[in-house]
Amino acid sequence: MIKQVTESVLFGGRKRGKDELIFAALGDLDEASCFLGSARVLTRGEINKILLQLQQDLGQMAALIAGDQSVTNLDQRLAWLEDQIKKFQAQAPETKGFVFAGRNELEVRFHLARVVVRRLERQVVALSRKQAVPESLLNYLNRLSWLLFLFAATADAFLVCDGQTNLPKLRSPKQ
Repeated sequence: MIKQVTESVLFGGRKRGKDELIFAALGDLDEASCFLGSARVLTRGEINKILLQLQQDLGQMAALIAGDQSVTNLDQRLAWLEDQIKKFQAQAPETKGFVFAGRNELEVRFHLARVVVRRLERQVVALSRKQAVPESLLNYLNRLSWLLFLFAATADAFLVCDGQTNLPKLRSPKQ
């Protein structure tokens, strides 16, 4: 008979029950990164690099939540994220009402990543009631969901079809 494994090991060798909130948060971090990767395979250039950086940031957050206290650059990462939001907000069309995903595959992948990040944010908020979680990490997740919404709104500009980028006319940045 196979022994049932009900514990997992965190950074530093600490064992915890697999049903603890920390593992839900770590699982959602992993899932969010996977959805970012699924969007990244459909992009090239700057947006591809941004998505990779977002995945790396989520990896750092996972390490921090798991107990690695050497992660100290969250304020810098949050400032970088805010810069990205400003840049892409200027390009995004105005939206009115509820947005239904389905315009193209990349837009759907951005929305899927966004909803996973929102669930992740709720898990980390709950986790913060049980263990210390930096405020900048919570702020990053909150703002990341907005950036992913902006990416979804402008997905046509990033979509690579047969090696060619489809570039619709985007709204000019506000002066």
